[in-house]
Amino acid sequence: MNKVLRTLIFFFYTFSLHTTHAQQWKAYSSFSQANCFFAAQDSTLWIGTSGGILHYGKDYKLLASYNQNNGLDSVITSITKDVQGNIWACYYNQFSSKDSKTFIFDGSVWINNQSLGKAIITDKPLLFYAKDGSLWISYDKASKFVQVGKDSVYTSYDWEKNGISYFNNKSLLVDSKEHFWVSIGTSFWFFDGNKWTKYDNSNSSLPKSYIYNNAVIDQDDNICFTNYEAIYKFNISTKTCTFIPLQFAEFLYLTKENKVLISGGSGIYTGLYQLNGDKLSVLVPNVYPANIYEDFRGNLLLGGYDKLRLFDGSNLKDFPLPKNSLSSNIIAKIVSDTKNNILIQPLNAEIQYLKNTGEEVIDITDYGYTIAQGEGDDLWVSQFSSLTQIKQDNGLKLINHPLDIQNSVEKIVKDKNQHIWAWDYQYSWSTNRYQYLLFYYDKSKWTTFNLENEIIDMAANPNGGIYILNTKGVFTHDGISLKATNYLNIPKNPKRFVSNANLDLYIIAKKNENFEGDIYQLVGNKFDKIVTPDEFRIMTSYYFSDFMIDSKGNFWSVGNKIQRYDGKTLTTFNSPFRSTNPDYFSTITNAIHESKDGKVWLGSYTGLSSLIVDCKNPLPTSLRTEKMDGFGTGQTQLSVNESSANSFAWQISKDKGATWRAITNFDSTYSGHRTNQLTVNQVKIRDNNIIYRCLVNGECNSVLSDTVSIQAKQCELPQTTLQPTAQTTTEKSSAQFFINVSGASAYQWQVSTDKGVTWNMISSSDTLYRGQETNTLNIVSANLSQNTYQYRCEIKNDCYTLYSNAAPLEVTMILGLDNFERTVQAYPNPANDKIYVKVPAQTYTLSLINSNGSTVKQVSNQDYINVKDIPNGFYILLIESGKERQSIKVQVVK
Repeated sequence: MNKVLRTLIFFFYTFSLHTTHAQQWKAYSSFSQANCFFAAQDSTLWIGTSGGILHYGKDYKLLASYNQNNGLDSVITSITKDVQGNIWACYYNQFSSKDSKTFIFDGSVWINNQSLGKAIITDKPLLFYAKDGSLWISYDKASKFVQVGKDSVYTSYDWEKNGISYFNNKSLLVDSKEHFWVSIGTSFWFFDGNKWTKYDNSNSSLPKSYIYNNAVIDQDDNICFTNYEAIYKFNISTKTCTFIPLQFAEFLYLTKENKVLISGGSGIYTGLYQLNGDKLSVLVPNVYPANIYEDFRGNLLLGGYDKLRLFDGSNLKDFPLPKNSLSSNIIAKIVSDTKNNILIQPLNAEIQYLKNTGEEVIDITDYGYTIAQGEGDDLWVSQFSSLTQIKQDNGLKLINHPLDIQNSVEKIVKDKNQHIWAWDYQYSWSTNRYQYLLFYYDKSKWTTFNLENEIIDMAANPNGGIYILNTKGVFTHDGISLKATNYLNIPKNPKRFVSNANLDLYIIAKKNENFEGDIYQLVGNKFDKIVTPDEFRIMTSYYFSDFMIDSKGNFWSVGNKIQRYDGKTLTTFNSPFRSTNPDYFSTITNAIHESKDGKVWLGSYTGLSSLIVDCKNPLPTSLRTEKMDGFGTGQTQLSVNESSANSFAWQISKDKGATWRAITNFDSTYSGHRTNQLTVNQVKIRDNNIIYRCLVNGECNSVLSDTVSIQAKQCELPQTTLQPTAQTTTEKSSAQFFINVSGASAYQWQVSTDKGVTWNMISSSDTLYRGQETNTLNIVSANLSQNTYQYRCEIKNDCYTLYSNAAPLEVTMILGLDNFERTVQAYPNPANDKIYVKVPAQTYTLSLINSNGSTVKQVSNQDYINVKDIPNGFYILLIESGKERQSIKVQVVK
């Protein structure tokens, strides 16, 4: 006998000694610097920026924005779409080429495509989608993807195996014969599908100079490229090269009409040029786009270093970005007002005001150099030779305060009396030394003080005025004069002041050459060193680090780590700024701030993030993954039950938990991967090593559930040797259905009352039956209503659920006394109008019963029954008188 094998499912739970607890950061990004574009066939537009990815509809209406909140990294350099409809995007870490990544969007979630493995190495990645459906990804080598999906298969062409120069490749191109060209350094590499050939100055008329940026192939099979001094045209057939001079020629683009566009020129000649043969003409003056793209409407998208613009052939205008897009991703300082509106100081960009809803930012001023909170909800910004006061009376009102300085102030402080203090230094040519200037605003006028010694820092004094830290010690200033203090134990190498909500004074002093420091608190008239854990990194630099004392007195230190020390426990928070290497600049935090609502805000080189530290409705620190029985179906359900969760993301590991990846729409084995219940279909022996867990996101934190694995073993398919057969009985008599099966462990009989259309389980409590859960079903006392019912058996073992053949039941009527039976008559038969009867009784009932056992008509004490409105067919005419009864088979024919 041929045996079929299937799997038996077991579950194993793994409990860690500690639970992973991730904070739920909310990221804000700048989308203004566009790096790449892709117009899909559905006329939607995808834009990769230095803050993430934007998706627009036909009317430039924003459909969605994706950044670190969606699992992406910030700097997206290339974007395209494959034949399966998945969006591919490349991330480039400008601070670490080893941290470049490729992401795939399956319509619901962005996945870091770790399956590429060693195919991804250093430098700025590029994507190219070929007409044959293959996808090419370039880092420092090109990789052709034969199949794009969850387990991408790729063929690698690199400098080690194919002799390709190990250098920065700028462009992936395809010519009219569908052959590939890659620009690398000072050469072009040609791939005919079998081998690579190098062209440079040694075997062609290519210049010796470096190919500066991207290249395009025009309709005449000329490779057009730049070297920052000219535009070159390299003919693929003749291998000859010509050039057209254009200073600072850099970025090229080929339009749908095969027009070559170039950004270049300098001064008044800067612009977007169009190449017509060997001549240049200005298409858009006074722009220098770093990226150019023609969208589905024929408009040009010009991505610059600071703004994204749209040119419709006549007009140049700003492209509509998300309302909460920041002006820069490099955040230097953060302050807030009493209403939890956030003032952001980016590096070399507009000062912005983020409304407390987090949905909109407002540009306040041009470049600002430091910011501070003033009286009430006033905010202050330092600019060249002035301070700008931002008042919030019926909207934002900007008041300019000119100062007699050459640059901008270094720091702004609000004292106990809501007075404003600022300081700066400038070089005096008359004295040939630096001057340190202190500015004081008492709400009515400004006073300037010229101090002799270098100012290191200043802070508000709880007694009024300010503290000043300089090379001579700690001083105070009350708006009239500078006064020395007699404080003891002033630490060596003091670098900055820190204050808490009560304006208690702290000093951070440098302790080693790694710019790490210790913190000292002013207690009475002396500074006491605060003992902190060795792992608590207090940085002394104002750059790439910050320090804060929150409203509860906790110390926060940020840099390449985010740490909080409450006097007993040191907590290290997961960084919202992603990188595979935590020492790179992309993870470094420049600024930390606590707003009035208790949120902690971080500014870094990759954007702004906020965290609800003391969450009112946090997720529990541990969540159990529950198994839901998919007995006998080959399916298994895993679930995490947490009512306060906002979203779920199931993950799998195939290497015993060393690495994890999100389950996506690519994985047909699974369904419900973005809900609290994951269905695992078709569990197989080969999947025994897979481990499952769920990332549960709440209002303010994320928790990973415990892990569970599904183990399977083989078992046999049940074999049925005897099927149930049709049974006939009379009413009030018994009947029996029987099945013989080998390899079964459970039985369950079912009944159908509609000739097999639907089936219902026969409950073990139903007294009409016995043996409902055995291989033999007994009907205790049949009745006429069960006539034509069908029965079958559900057969199970640990792996399978099978069903037997259906068998019908026929129930016939019990005949009455012989005299009654001989006397009763019915005519005519067949009938089309009325059926008449002769009954030897005064009282009786006539019932017409159809083949389903249902009574379709009934009359009493009448010598006929009307069948004129009855459908054609065979019926049972039941004549009942007291205990006597007779059934006659009749036919209705019209």
